[in-house]
Amino acid sequence: MKKIALLCLLALPVSAYQYKPGEWLLRGILGKSVVFVQDPMTQIDTNILTGLEVEYMVGPKLSVTGAVRPLFAVRSVSLGFGAGAKYRFVNKEVPLISFVSLQLTPSAYIPTTTGVKSHFNLGLRPTAGFEYFVARDLVLGIEAALNPSFVMGGGTTNNMEASFEVLASATWRL
Repeated sequence: MKKIALLCLLALPVSAYQYKPGEWLLRGILGKSVVFVQDPMTQIDTNILTGLEVEYMVGPKLSVTGAVRPLFAVRSVSLGFGAGAKYRFVNKEVPLISFVSLQLTPSAYIPTTTGVKSHFNLGLRPTAGFEYFVARDLVLGIEAALNPSFVMGGGTTNNMEASFEVLASATWRL
């Protein structure tokens, strides 16, 4: 009986594997950021990257996105935002969808130790990943992103920082 219930849940109609214009999506994310170019004033080492993203489907493959991505490190917090677009490579017969996206990513670096000043970053975040429809309104995903950014203020000496991010996500169709 459990096998039948599971098969019924996984046997979604083909229309479940696609998005429609006008739909809203809400995504929770959790992952890790590896900062490989950073200013000496930036103290991001061991960290956890979290966030919420909202998408509005402009077409069946294209959406506009907005995000809030706080990063919590041992000696700092980075409050990141994102605004951009996402394009999906949809195959209506398969529940696995690949995608690419690009976002403008402003962020504020907030140290939690004394002697270090806050600063501001402005970057671009190209992303690629996969989404898998678990149910009609629930999608699990994984993505990788590169986030190069310009650094401003706070006594910084480098003008560039860059990180590589790996994230897992759960998306709900609203």
